[in-house]
Amino acid sequence: MTDWKQHHHDYLALRRGLGHGLADAARVLKFLVDELVTEEAEFLTVERMTAWVTAPDAEPGSTVWQRRATAARGFARYLSGLEPRHELLPQGLITLHQSWRVPFIYSPAQVSALMRDAGVNVRGAIPQATYPTLIGLLSCTGMRIGEAISLDKGDLDCGDNTLMIRNTKFGKTRQIPIDPATVAALTAYLAQTANRSPATEALLVSGTGRRLCYKSVNETFRHIVDRCGIGEGSARRPTLHSFRHSFAVTTLTRWHRQGRDVGALLPVLATYLGHVEPRYTYWYLSATPELMAAAAAKVPPVTIRREQR
Repeated sequence: MTDWKQHHHDYLALRRGLGHGLADAARVLKFLVDELVTEEAEFLTVERMTAWVTAPDAEPGSTVWQRRATAARGFARYLSGLEPRHELLPQGLITLHQSWRVPFIYSPAQVSALMRDAGVNVRGAIPQATYPTLIGLLSCTGMRIGEAISLDKGDLDCGDNTLMIRNTKFGKTRQIPIDPATVAALTAYLAQTANRSPATEALLVSGTGRRLCYKSVNETFRHIVDRCGIGEGSARRPTLHSFRHSFAVTTLTRWHRQGRDVGALLPVLATYLGHVEPRYTYWYLSATPELMAAAAAKVPPVTIRREQR
């Protein structure tokens, strides 16, 4: 069996020994390596790299695909030198431009439908508990799917009603408050799965009792969406990352309807979501017609005056 973590360690050590910092590559590659370990992959293939690079969990307009492709390409070159059956990621194979398109936004009724289907139609007792919990958690926190999968049991603080999100996409850790109802749901889930999984620190587990794998979660979720008929005829297919978009847009809209200063509160939302650049949070204003109309109404008309001569 391929020791992916050892290869990851050796690759980074070699590159750093040649004077390369690789701080970003180290963080980015960890997610690929974790997936390879979970899937018990023997070789790194173009198909596997392409699926990981283009996974729909990137912020709108961000450089995630480009950073992933760069990291995967370097790692693949190193592995191929050790074993030719590891494939190389060709230049130009993946279109790295990401447009700022209006995301799919889930309605509360659609979230409920997804949770109901997951609790009945997903195969296996543990998955029937895990997937409704995962969908509910993504919907009410807006966290990235990778962050949810990486949660450990110890990250849930039932006393303070908080979740600790560690080692995120940009290597930062943040603590977020969660609703008491969410704490109760997570506590009930842990009690339900306590005796059905091996000793693991993972908060959310698969049918085998191990930490969830993004590829499997994504495939299962697509089946749930298809069964519910959500997104049919929509310009954008609903994805796991759409919960993050939906949370942001719903939060901004609620603040607006409450008469609160949305512009002043945007940094609060940015911190909660773990955005490293404000532009990722400001983008959600353009995805919300109601907020755009409200913003336009606040802009005074421009009067062009002739200069007096």
